[in-house]
Amino acid sequence: MTVAIILPVYNASATLSRAINSVLSQTYKYFTLYIIDDCSNDHSREIINKYIHHSNIKVIFNDKNLGVAATRNKGLDLAVEDVIAFIDSDDEWLEDKLKTQLIRLESDGSPNITHYNFITNNKKLVSYDKGILSRKDFLKKDFRVCLSSLIHKRSDVRFKEIGHEDFLYINNLYNSYDGVSVTNKPLVNYYVTQGSLSSNKITAAKWHYNLLSKEIKLSTHKVFYYFIHYALNAILFRK
Repeated sequence: MTVAIILPVYNASATLSRAINSVLSQTYKYFTLYIIDDCSNDHSREIINKYIHHSNIKVIFNDKNLGVAATRNKGLDLAVEDVIAFIDSDDEWLEDKLKTQLIRLESDGSPNITHYNFITNNKKLVSYDKGILSRKDFLKKDFRVCLSSLIHKRSDVRFKEIGHEDFLYINNLYNSYDGVSVTNKPLVNYYVTQGSLSSNKITAAKWHYNLLSKEIKLSTHKVFYYFIHYALNAILFRK
């Protein structure tokens, strides 16, 4: 199977080389890395230009700043490969990530996610004790899915320019599958800066409530049920 890997870039010069090199170091080589720069104004373009002639890489420079959702969608629209994967510019893949996940994808056909290392000043393993993540557990956020760990067969699902757009994208994949399979080993390093870790929790909570009520269109009592679990799991995760 061929894999399209979508990498949106915006002012990521501090971490971009690490992300790109982690993809190029994969033991599975049948992939195209779509690097899409969203009008960065730091040194990201200079870094990207170092890889522009690599046979596994296609580079796109946006004419204007589109935002992360539209930038990812541009990659999805360009992709012709069998399988879709994502990596954010501040994350890192372990070298057997694609090979390991594609074995599972070939076996059951469902989207696949992995455990991952949540790295701030220290490293924390984010794991899940089941082989399948049900939609119910996903909505409860019993497992905080890392988008950089997701692979799935190419589909018509696209991102929407909205808070927590990655959560909504994965939720929409459930419309075609009974569950998302879980590779029970950490295959991604998810790096978090202190600035992003301390982002406005009230805003994030409003985004999530809006997703449950207006985008996913759950009934009032289900919105309350899942939102309470979202809040509790967020507290437990920070501890």
